[in-house]
Amino acid sequence: GSFDAEYTKSGVSVVSITKSGRSDFKVPNELWSDIKKMLKDCEQFSFEKSLKHGVTFLNNIQLDYLSEEVTAHSPGVRIKRHMEYYEKAMESNSIVVIEDEAQKKIGDLKENLNEKRLAISVKNPHPTWVINMLKAFEFRDISMNRCYYDLIEGDDSVGILSVYLEPEIDTVQIKDDLHSLTKVPQEKNREESEFKQRVDGIIRALTTISPTDEGFKDSIENLRNLCIENSDLSVVKEYNNFYLNSVTDFFKAADFAGISRNMDVMSLLLKYEDLDEFFVSCREDDKLTNKPGFRAKHNSARGPSKGGLRIDSIVRYDEVAALSFMMTWKCARSRILFGGGKGGLKLNPADFKDKKMDFFETLSNFGRSIFTVTGPAKDVPAGDVGCGGTEIGHLFEGFKSALRDLALLAYGIKKGVSQIGNKIISVEEARSILYNNFDIDYLDSSILKELSTNEEYLNLVTAAQITGKPKMGIAARTGATGRGLCYSILQSVTNLFLDGKWESSQPISSDENQLLLKASEINEESLIESEASPLLTRAEWEILHKIIYPKLLLSKRVAVQGSGKVGSSIMKELTKYGVNIIAVADAGGMICGHNLNLDEMLVKVNGPERSVINCTQNVTRRVPGAKEGAEIVEIECDILIPAALENAITQNNAYKINTKIVACGSNGPCSSKAELILNSKGVLVIYDFLANGAGVTASYFEWLRNLYDRFKYEANVIRREDFTFEKLEKYIMPEFNERIKRILLEDEGEWTTNEWNLLIRDIVFSEINDDYRFSKDNNISMKSAGFVNSMLRVLTATLIKLDTKQRGVIWSNLEEKTKTMLFPYFNHPEAGQLAENIEVIKKELFT
Repeated sequence: GSFDAEYTKSGVSVVSITKSGRSDFKVPNELWSDIKKMLKDCEQFSFEKSLKHGVTFLNNIQLDYLSEEVTAHSPGVRIKRHMEYYEKAMESNSIVVIEDEAQKKIGDLKENLNEKRLAISVKNPHPTWVINMLKAFEFRDISMNRCYYDLIEGDDSVGILSVYLEPEIDTVQIKDDLHSLTKVPQEKNREESEFKQRVDGIIRALTTISPTDEGFKDSIENLRNLCIENSDLSVVKEYNNFYLNSVTDFFKAADFAGISRNMDVMSLLLKYEDLDEFFVSCREDDKLTNKPGFRAKHNSARGPSKGGLRIDSIVRYDEVAALSFMMTWKCARSRILFGGGKGGLKLNPADFKDKKMDFFETLSNFGRSIFTVTGPAKDVPAGDVGCGGTEIGHLFEGFKSALRDLALLAYGIKKGVSQIGNKIISVEEARSILYNNFDIDYLDSSILKELSTNEEYLNLVTAAQITGKPKMGIAARTGATGRGLCYSILQSVTNLFLDGKWESSQPISSDENQLLLKASEINEESLIESEASPLLTRAEWEILHKIIYPKLLLSKRVAVQGSGKVGSSIMKELTKYGVNIIAVADAGGMICGHNLNLDEMLVKVNGPERSVINCTQNVTRRVPGAKEGAEIVEIECDILIPAALENAITQNNAYKINTKIVACGSNGPCSSKAELILNSKGVLVIYDFLANGAGVTASYFEWLRNLYDRFKYEANVIRREDFTFEKLEKYIMPEFNERIKRILLEDEGEWTTNEWNLLIRDIVFSEINDDYRFSKDNNISMKSAGFVNSMLRVLTATLIKLDTKQRGVIWSNLEEKTKTMLFPYFNHPEAGQLAENIEVIKKELFT
């Protein structure tokens, strides 16, 4: 069909879509004489210009096009311009691109300033043609003021895309790009494009359509069918799409839990709460552009959404949505009281290497843009790809600035409304955001006054809005992902050894064996029973760490794909136990050998080369090139750690994997089919949202520290009363309530860092032990076990938050098997934190 897209100053786009093939709108009688007069004038224009296809054009345009044109400021101008575009397209076998000037339009007014207009037309366009055109602009990071697409249908149809740009934008490259795009995609590209559109359409439906809408249910059914195909080993083809792989594995677990065919339940678990899209004002070389930004919230039934912010030129809404989906299950599996979120800014940080002030301003603007949809009690971002300590610091300043404006507005110092990011905020909205996003009582004038005037208090309140901060963070956050990955490997090796599937390098005594058994008994139930103290004493942990684990791991062969933060960190952690690193691969290629020198590799990775490829010590083989180095996953070893790429292991190479353990340091390194194959081969796969989950766990601890400091300040300094944990209680995971409180009472330092790390250890050990036993008892993969655990936890929280009638309807349609599986989750202390009337709810459901 056709569409009009008007971009407002705030970055909001208003899009009007006309569906192809629909009937014409009724034209008011009073317009007919003007339309006829305009058509007569256009016929004369066609004759004067000797247009061969002018009359055909006029015969094919729809009546609403004519109605719109005849009521425009300058009737007939656009239609004559389109006649010429139509003529050129009909006479050409390829894309026609015309550049000219246009008068700038703001609302219904026109300025004397000019815009640059690119008119792109083509005969018989493929349905995806206009999307490919727009993607070309997106690829070049070109901000549009507005754009319009008109499809003139007939025996030969013509698509006309008109894009309006600021006059200073250089169009040489984009015009080359447009001319290079073929009119009809090649078969492979078309298939990929159609698949991408199908997935994009599903995500759009799950983020925008009401679950009661038929289109929502159709999208879930469409997704289910894609997942069935995506896990069919008889089909050689793989899509290698992160979202599809994630949901495919999710459906497998949902099938086991008896809920995959329950549309009401799947709607609750698959739908997104919010997907915010906005534009961020960005200054480059004294030119202002708008960069697209995103923030997705999947499910916050268990607590505020949590997820990083990616700053990269390839950031897309579908990637952000997919990652927020997985963050829900990552947080639920570790039992931290967060839901799933993710965000991103489509920007290349390298472009600002010599423009630090511009970068600071852009990231501060990004912070202000996402400020109104985040907050310590609603959604807590963190760093991710392209967003390290420096970038988080810049975002923090944007958050602070916006929070001060919000407080001034709510307190009454600023009158009327205020613009925060790309939103106009009223006094009522300011108070609502403070209450819902920041847990601030806007009726407490003393709090609002301090927030408006006290820099120290402003910092304390802002601190819990983002984690991974260079200041006001916790030391345990640094390297937490690699440390947690190491814990997951240690406990997996322990379980395999106790089952006779792992040979120790040195003899294990009976006392040492008993200690390994004790570690294998750390599970969710035992943590609840003894939440006040660790199940392993410090002395026992020292024996495990310094004596037993080295016996289990000495000289065991380890191959690591990825030398970045996670890859480097896990190599440091495992080297303590005497492992033999035999291969490392990164963007530069792969090196192989025996006992590869860690210190040399870290120097090379952190130096100008950013790669291990030119290391020499103990290297016996070198394979230059990232693609060539990907063969590392097929090397015979004891522990394989893919910590870099998605889909490193697929159906194509899964049968060639020769290892006992695959520990997934990166997101989605194994495709759904690869998971099935590896499980059938008896390879223990420590799946991604467990293996790399310690980073967000440490972020949770940082968030608790920031909330504690703020609440304590409010009590002691602002209200001048003794601090109690009453306000913080609802944010603390119940398995570790007393341990966490003891840590928070102490200032951050060596002791607290060690205690946070022991909490991470116990969380990871319990996850591994529970999943290992559940998968073994039910003959399913560890990942399916993890998904079952996390989805039942989230489903419990979601059901608790529904009203009695909704909950009763859904409950009545659940299988008895599912109800039985849900019972322990409703009896978990977490359920009591989510609802004071939990006993009433349990009685309602289980009696």
